[in-house]
Amino acid sequence: MGIIDERGQGGRPGDATGLRWCALCAAEYVPGVEVCVDCVVPLVDQPPLRADDIGDEEGEQLAYEFDDLAPADRLGLDRELAAAGVVHAWDGTTLLIAPYDEAEVDAVLGGRDGGGGGPALVGRDIDDALLDEDAEQLVYDLADWDATQVADLDGRLEAEGIAHAFDEDGDLVVLAADEERVDVIVDAVEFPDALEADDDGDGDGLAAVDAVGNLFVAADRLCHDPADTEGVLAAADASRAMASMPVPFGFSPPVWNELNERAGELRRLLESEAELVDDAAVVEVATRLRAALRPYV
Repeated sequence: MGIIDERGQGGRPGDATGLRWCALCAAEYVPGVEVCVDCVVPLVDQPPLRADDIGDEEGEQLAYEFDDLAPADRLGLDRELAAAGVVHAWDGTTLLIAPYDEAEVDAVLGGRDGGGGGPALVGRDIDDALLDEDAEQLVYDLADWDATQVADLDGRLEAEGIAHAFDEDGDLVVLAADEERVDVIVDAVEFPDALEADDDGDGDGLAAVDAVGNLFVAADRLCHDPADTEGVLAAADASRAMASMPVPFGFSPPVWNELNERAGELRRLLESEAELVDDAAVVEVATRLRAALRPYV
């Protein structure tokens, strides 16, 4: 028999360790990481249910396939189902539910697309409650954007901690105070090739792309093996390279400074003169750095 989730959170009970999870792929993250580096969606506080947790008394399941839906939109659907108290799980891009929840799930799907029977391509952002209704807001027209671009934008805004929402037309709503930071992110998503061109012609833009990419790969290796020699050397080299660069085209000063601070933290751990390097600390810092770099590679 399937699990009855009385909390309506769509997951198993969490713990007191501060760990967080991706509701879509079930990846587990250490405290401090806010976004799944693979799905580029915000993390949740409860570990999601497994496929074998779902079903009626006979173990029967119903499956809905959403392979054409962006991760951000699948997360929006996931949160709506959790709020409705529907017990569910994901198997890749397939949503699994018990047969007795079919009517309620169909009602949720119908509400998302106006009753047409399928999910909307633009999800409802979970950060809309963070927008100050009394503060000046700006709207960015995303009418020409596809679902992949919107998901990328959503992930980058989440990673930077920028309060935002998507209105009923799918346009982005942010606070006017964040305009400068949002402009940089919107441009980076809409014109990704611009990062490869240096606006001063001296190569800093291309060098930044290389350094960020190398650091991401190194951090990824250290997440899995903090003693990985190649990862240690590559992380240190890339960190030094980034620290020596001015703010490159495509990055706002706050974003570039934050990336450098996190890279420097990892380099200091790796180059510590202590007899034993704290492997757990390396994994934690590398995981956070990887999450911060993911939107830019």
